[in-house]
Amino acid sequence: RRGVLHCCGIDALDLSSMQHALEYTGPQAGLVIVTEGLLLYFSEQEMRQFFSNMHALLAERPKAKWVVDFVTRQNLTDLFNSNRAVAQAVKSVFASTQREVAGSNPFQDDRCIEGALQSMGLKVQSQSLLADQAARRELFGKESQKALRSICGTRISHGRSVNITIWAPSL
Repeated sequence: RRGVLHCCGIDALDLSSMQHALEYTGPQAGLVIVTEGLLLYFSEQEMRQFFSNMHALLAERPKAKWVVDFVTRQNLTDLFNSNRAVAQAVKSVFASTQREVAGSNPFQDDRCIEGALQSMGLKVQSQSLLADQAARRELFGKESQKALRSICGTRISHGRSVNITIWAPSL
C-alpha cells in the first residue's frame, strides 16, 4: 500500500520501534536501510546499542542491506583544518545538538570502524570510496575539484569511505 519508499520516524536505539517501522515489509523482501548522517551524533554506548539493533534487523531479513557513512575523529580533524568556513558551519550544527560530537566519536580512524562492526557481528559487504566518487564526477572542473578537496580533506586524497553497505550473517 505504501509503495517503494517508506519514511517514518523511529527511535533507532529501540529495537521494537525499528521493527514496528518495518511491519509492512515481509522478511524476504528486498530492503535498504539508510542511516547517513546519524552515527556521528551517538555516544559510544548508543552506537553499540544501535549496532546491536541493526544486527538483529539484518539477521531477520536476509535480503536487507544497511547503507551508512562513518566519520572518524581523523576525518573531523582533517575537515576542521582544511576549510575554515565549512569547519565553522559544521561546528555550529554540532553545537546546536548539545552533544560533544567530535570528542566523543569512538572511531579514531578508519581502521577502528571495521573492528567495531566485527565485534557486533556485522560485516562490510562493499564500500564506496570518496576518492572514487570524486573521480567519477567529470562535471567538476579544476576549481570544483579544488573546492571538493578543501571540504573533504584527507577523506578524498586517502580514499576514505563515504558509504558502506553492511549485512549481518543469520543468527
